[in-house]
Amino acid sequence: MVEPVGAGDAFAAGFLAGLLRGVRMVRALRLGHLAAVSALGVPEDHGPLPDAERIERLRGLPGQEWLTPGSATGGC
Repeated sequence: MVEPVGAGDAFAAGFLAGLLRGVRMVRALRLGHLAAVSALGVPEDHGPLPDAERIERLRGLPGQEWLTPGSATGGC
């Protein structure tokens, strides 16, 4: 973690973006988590997100894989 500022806002933005796209709740929550992780790794309020293909792969992980430390972020 570089800087915690902005992680909560990034989570909310990612989660709401998922809901507005009409995805299932779990996938919207995962998008929120991926956005929050991107904010934690940079000194600014929001870091770069992975490319769209990687985001979709990560959002589609089975539940247990998502819960395994390190596997959900996939190096994000």
